[in-house]
Parts: sequence; structure tokens; C-alpha cells
Amino acid sequence: MGFLVAINLFEEYQEILDQAICLSKALSTQLTLIYVESLDPSMVIEGGGPLLHLNRIISERIEENQEKLEKLVKSLKKEGINADYSIEKGVIPQAIIQKAKELSSSMIIIGSHGNTLLMDLLTGSTHEGVLHRAECPVLVVPCKS
Repeated sequence: MGFLVAINLFEEYQEILDQAICLSKALSTQLTLIYVESLDPSMVIEGGGPLLHLNRIISERIEENQEKLEKLVKSLKKEGINADYSIEKGVIPQAIIQKAKELSSSMIIIGSHGNTLLMDLLTGSTHEGVLHRAECPVLVVPCKS
């Protein structure tokens, strides 16, 4: 049992992490950071056909994010927090919910990045998708855009 902390490594995530750290210290709870690789289709078109470089792009992004997550976990451990990470592939809300079930997480901590209504209509809101389908409590941290 512990907290699953969903972070997007391409956006501001420090506010989410700060809340998770505060709760983890207060409750002596483990943190599992989760990053979900959901490749943006617009990136696939660079350099040729849509599927030509897909595997290479995904592998490079996962490797880059794994390094970032390892550094974050190392710094959390220096603060005395029991932490690890997970990189998943797929649809972000569903991957977060599935991982929370697998880990029997007692809470999911996720950010709300304040997208515009139009953007939420086009792409969906990750935090709302998690909030409405999760089987455990969800803490939504408002983040600066």
C-alpha cells in the first residue's frame, strides 16, 4: 500500500511531488511515481511515414524519462522517503488506474494543469478520467500552467 503519484515529465510536476512528499512524510507511506508514455501522434510523422520511426521514438522517450525518474527517486530516498517508479505505455487515465489496482494504492495523486475547455474537449482531461474511474481516493493538485 502507498500512494501512486502521476507525473508528466514534460510539464511542471513539482507541485504534485511536493504534496506527495508532504503526505508521505506525515503518514510514513511509500510513493510510486508513474509516468505513462502516450505518444503524441504529431510526433510520429516527423522524418517519414507515420510508423517508420515509431519504435525508435518511443524507446528514446522511455529511456530519457527513466533517467529522470531514477534521479527523482534517488533524491526522494535521500529525504528518507520510500519511493520507486513505474513507466507504463497506453492511454494515460486507464494506465494510472490499472497501476493503482496492481499496487493496491491507497491514494492516487495527480495534477490538474488548467487546460482550456477546448483542449479538454479535444484531448480529454486526464485527472477527470482518473477521478471518475479510480477505486481509491484521488487527490487532484492544481498546477500552474
